[in-house]
Amino acid sequence: MNVGELCTRSVISVRGDESLSVAAEKLRRFHVGDLVVIDPGEAHPRPIGILTDRDLAVGVVATAPEHLSDLRCDEVIRRPLLKVGEDDDVFEALEVMKGAQIRRLPVVDESGALVGVLAMDDLLRLFADSLSALASIPRAQRDSEWDERP
Repeated sequence: MNVGELCTRSVISVRGDESLSVAAEKLRRFHVGDLVVIDPGEAHPRPIGILTDRDLAVGVVATAPEHLSDLRCDEVIRRPLLKVGEDDDVFEALEVMKGAQIRRLPVVDESGALVGVLAMDDLLRLFADSLSALASIPRAQRDSEWDERP
């Protein structure tokens, strides 16, 4: 399965040149825990980072809350950004996430434009569904054998 089949396509983003106050407001308004930070100079949204509610709480509010309005999103994101292509294999993306110990990856098309986000929750849902399907096999076999025997 490729990443594009599994990722979430509706992405809430913030421009890199916007303030952390704007980012915090978007996190609250859309009830999300992360925003994809995009390059403000591009016609198509190109991701340059991910900003999480934890980044704001631990990295900024806890250390310098008075600077929330002064700091820009592109000043606090970690670089370089790890991202995956929509045609990449899900298991390759899993290895990237595991190796970097991250829970979200921006998904880009061939031109590098943002098309979605692959989150740990997406992968867990896929694996849970697969395990559930596997778990149903013994029961189906048993029921089939039961029906066939006198």
